[in-house]
Amino acid sequence: YNTIITVTSAADPDDSQSYTCYRDLTGAPGPAPDGLCTLRRAIVEASNTAELTPTLRPILIRFDIPTTSTQYDGAMGVWVIQLYDTSQLTALPTLGSTDVNLSGQFVIDGWTQPDYDGLRANAPRIIIRGADATKGGLVINGEHNVIRGLAFQRFKNILSLNHGGNTVEDCWFGLTADGQGMYLRDPAFPEEGSGDAGIAIAVKADNNLFQRNVFLGLTGAAINLEGSNDNHLLNNAIGTRADGTIDAASVAPGNICDPTATTDNWFGGAGFNVRGNRNRVISNTFVGLLVQGSALQTPPDAISIPSGQDQDNLIQGNRIGQDATGASVWTCGRGVDLSGRYTYILSNTIIGAHREGIFLTSGLIRINGDMMRGNVISGTATAIDFGDLVPEELRVFVPARVTVISGTQVSGIAGDACPYCWVDVYLDDDDNDIEATAYLGSALADANGDWSLTLPAPLEKGQGLRTISTIRNYGVIQYFEAGTSSKLSALYREQTFVYLPLVLR
Repeated sequence: YNTIITVTSAADPDDSQSYTCYRDLTGAPGPAPDGLCTLRRAIVEASNTAELTPTLRPILIRFDIPTTSTQYDGAMGVWVIQLYDTSQLTALPTLGSTDVNLSGQFVIDGWTQPDYDGLRANAPRIIIRGADATKGGLVINGEHNVIRGLAFQRFKNILSLNHGGNTVEDCWFGLTADGQGMYLRDPAFPEEGSGDAGIAIAVKADNNLFQRNVFLGLTGAAINLEGSNDNHLLNNAIGTRADGTIDAASVAPGNICDPTATTDNWFGGAGFNVRGNRNRVISNTFVGLLVQGSALQTPPDAISIPSGQDQDNLIQGNRIGQDATGASVWTCGRGVDLSGRYTYILSNTIIGAHREGIFLTSGLIRINGDMMRGNVISGTATAIDFGDLVPEELRVFVPARVTVISGTQVSGIAGDACPYCWVDVYLDDDDNDIEATAYLGSALADANGDWSLTLPAPLEKGQGLRTISTIRNYGVIQYFEAGTSSKLSALYREQTFVYLPLVLR
């Protein structure tokens, strides 16, 4: 770093946007008379320094607040920065100027605060708490900024990024200091949850990385990509405690996914809203997603790609309704709600969704080239479904048929004509739910659509097979591109033949 600013006080005595920590800057009073270096003043100094002398970037804002601070919670091992009740539009001054060339390359690193009492080895030690629950938190301009190891409480939109190339990692959004529950932004209005959006990304703010963050109780999207591209959303936990689990034991069985049940319930919040192209949503955990409201409220989805113009997004290896320990829990909305094109939905686990596991819809720009392979979906009445606006050619397409099940050997033919298609085979039971409880493998059909596969183990009583076909050539499903997947097939079970005794007369 070319500049290091060390925050030494958790106080926030005023909302001056002129006082700095150490440097006298043109047009600013400079260091405050009380001599405190607060987070607010560090942000002002960093912004002004970058604008006046861009060569002094990158700038690190680090922390070294003593345990003698009145804002230190010795039981928790945290320093709570209780922000001044400002009349400004946001609780903190904007970090960076609107000129992207004179801004950016800021790092606010909460892990630099020493863990003096050894209580927060893997938890943020700095908690930033808003005074007015209607105000936004921190707005950041410029590129190549890093926000790391901080916890945020009591804001509306918590973190807003107006440009690209940023990293947000190892932060908590909306959790209590112990990481075990939701911090209500206004106890008088619990339906407002812990805040609105966790991280809001401006249009065309591309190439951001969001990893290992925890979001709980947000009434809006945990991460809202409003038309930005090439972002990576990796290993985040949404709707959980800090350890990736929920307090399932405290939820009354009849209250699960009931937004009107205001007690004995788990309001985990909402998931990701992904608008834009080539975004990667990988290895995230979504559980217990619900927003407090009325019986008419639609539960939030884990992952939503709402626009038909969005394309080439990857949704892979996410756990929806399954916590960090692998325990099956639930989520209340859809697992994936998709209107985008050329989307790859691969190897996700979706458990206990109270709506469809994966739902494809369509609008003025219709879906095309959406691939669904290797996903395990159970505990929901319909694993994969298509909305009424999805073109009939795809909605009624019949995936591969199973014709022979003999021990571990399975073979079949095309349902509707499907030369050279990928045939993915899934395990299901014989109840009335359409599920894919395990992924058993893939086969490549020949020119006639014939295929065969060796199962990892013979089927047991009450088990059957379902398939999904994915086309590899344009027009196999009329008007659809290569990579388009069908819904799940009917259930195929091993036939049992009964031979009666032959009686000669």
